[in-house]
Amino acid sequence: PEKELLPVIEGVLDKADSLTTSLFGTVNDNNIDLILHASSEELYERTSLIETMGYFDDPNDIVGVAISDLDEIVSDQMPGSFYFQSTLMHEYTHYRLQAFIKE
Repeated sequence: PEKELLPVIEGVLDKADSLTTSLFGTVNDNNIDLILHASSEELYERTSLIETMGYFDDPNDIVGVAISDLDEIVSDQMPGSFYFQSTLMHEYTHYRLQAFIKE
């Protein structure tokens, strides 16, 4: 099912990359891993982060995002699509900001 998310993820990351590059300029950053959690509950079980939809793990270069509602996300329906896309963009922005600060 996550394969259905690839176009959504690519679109969000392209937009986030463009936005953060316009804010911070070109920065030397690392490759990061994206972990998709099946739900916010599963994200909590793996990370102990309470009431969150995503995270950026700076030391390990990992962004994690919960899939709130796969059907809503892939069909671009609210609120699931908004939560997923905004969380991914938010966490990616943390990543780029950290890369900018480290320069």
